[in-house]
Amino acid sequence: MVCAWTIIRHPAFWVPLLAAFCGDIYLHGLALEGPAIRSDGWGYYLQLPAILIHGDPYLVFLNAPDLPKDVRQYRFPDHHWQGLSIHGAGYLDKYAFGPAVLQLPFFLIALAIAHIRYVDVNGFEPVFQIANAVSGAIYFGLGSFLIYRACRLRYDRLPSALALAATILATNVLLYAGADASYSHVYGYCILAGLVYLTLWRVESGQPPTRAAFVLFGLLMGLAVMVRPTNAVYSLLFLVFARGTPPRELLIGGSCAFLASAVAASPQMVLWYVTTGQPIYYSYRGEGFKWLSPQPFNYLFSIRKGVFFWHPLYLLMILALPKAWPKHPFETAVTLLIVVLGLYIGAAWSDYTFGDSFGSRQSVELLPILLIPFCGAIAALLSSRWKWSAAALVVVLIAVNAVQYRGYNNDELPHNNTTAVAYADFWAQTLNWPAIHQLAPPPQ
Repeated sequence: MVCAWTIIRHPAFWVPLLAAFCGDIYLHGLALEGPAIRSDGWGYYLQLPAILIHGDPYLVFLNAPDLPKDVRQYRFPDHHWQGLSIHGAGYLDKYAFGPAVLQLPFFLIALAIAHIRYVDVNGFEPVFQIANAVSGAIYFGLGSFLIYRACRLRYDRLPSALALAATILATNVLLYAGADASYSHVYGYCILAGLVYLTLWRVESGQPPTRAAFVLFGLLMGLAVMVRPTNAVYSLLFLVFARGTPPRELLIGGSCAFLASAVAASPQMVLWYVTTGQPIYYSYRGEGFKWLSPQPFNYLFSIRKGVFFWHPLYLLMILALPKAWPKHPFETAVTLLIVVLGLYIGAAWSDYTFGDSFGSRQSVELLPILLIPFCGAIAALLSSRWKWSAAALVVVLIAVNAVQYRGYNNDELPHNNTTAVAYADFWAQTLNWPAIHQLAPPPQ
């Protein structure tokens, strides 16, 4: 494993970190004006100030008539709150507690500063907004470093660096590490990168996992599920991680991993028990999965939010999987199963668009496991005659993504419900061409 100083000084950590900060600065300016905590991010973060400042996990304080402006800005005009449902005298928060748990160290630093700087503290002042943005950027840097190190277990520096760079620049992960780092996705990206690294480190060592490694696997898995419950599909990595372990050690180690995952996820269960009386609770009231009627075509290819339409690199990364099959057939089969299940879960959600998002935001959590075979494909291409053609394609995808990233942040691209005409008009405006609706014949 690696020490903190090794991580901090490595380009695979600080370059993504700076890229995330640049995203914040692009959206909010050098002074980070405007809330870094926004939309779904409000719900993920809310329990930290609720518990540690207001002493109110029931969220009754939100009914106070004299709420400060920092808090009121999150209330809709109809007096409803994002992601909250009325429960007794207060509210229930539908969002998972995992991101807040991971944000806790940064929140505590901001809290100490706030008590010095402000007379009254509500948890949403600028110092907390900055701490939230810093938290997302650092977890992004850490996750990028871990997945780079996972690639380096098998491949040279160049393909590992190119795979990471292409992923950051040609998918939507950078937006959820910077401008929308208050969402859960960057935290899932980091934890799952750690899980992939741990699994590959064990496989490449050629030795059965130690009990400490079993415990670490369980802790990471518990955190991943607490960040986003659908990350449970990554538990299939245990098949790769524990493969070849003698039965007795597998039983003991598997039990340790299970207990560790329960401990890691216990903050969520405690919060649910305090607020609902149940340690396991389904918080998404009125929302759910349509397991028998998913929308795979719309989820993958639609202009509105299609995974492959908005970010074709996801498709290229999946198509790279067969390249890994000859050397790692079992691992590749498990990887493919995780990816297929992840996409199926997304397509089966009651709203396959998942609300406002830059492309398909819930696909970000698939990146850590896709990066390894993608890196292998790049390593193979570097010694083939197709390397320059592949490089040109990736450069085009990066350029397109950069333009769309700018358009999304500037509200020139719809955050939801994108139509073919709106999408074409965006590119027409970008290229200074006549808009599509201007080319249509006038009504008779």
